Amino acid sequence: EHFCNEIDFERLVSSAENVTYKGTYSGSASLDFNQYDICFMPSLYEGTPRIVLDSVKAGLYIICTDVGGMPETVVSDITGSVVPQGSTAVVFAKAIKQYYDTKSLHNINKRLTINSSVVYSHSDENYNKIIESVYMNHPHAEKSQS
Repeated sequence: EHFCNEIDFERLVSSAENVTYKGTYSGSASLDFNQYDICFMPSLYEGTPRIVLDSVKAGLYIICTDVGGMPETVVSDITGSVVPQGSTAVVFAKAIKQYYDTKSLHNINKRLTINSSVVYSHSDENYNKIIESVYMNHPHAEKSQS
């Protein structure tokens, strides 16, 4: 955020015809995902950010770096593009251009189908199953008498 505050995004994109700066990010609940084509996450350090998971759930094309859990979340050249950490702006621009130039990448239904396993693996239902499994396999867990 410190570096973002030093950059005047409004000024940078004011002359671009195809870019609309929407302001600073204030949580995915405030976003209308239908207004976006791409989730762009050029992080140097990350886990699996909520905005990426919410974008996956919405079927957006994800352009991200190969850090944290993002490479396991995005299927390169199908649901998004994973580029090396620390890539130049040119690399990111090529990934964005590839999305817009490749009509087969625009198939949101295909992305939603492929993303369903990612959505499930991060769901409350799956989380509860994992916690239950850990608890039931703990040596001090009470075993039910059947």
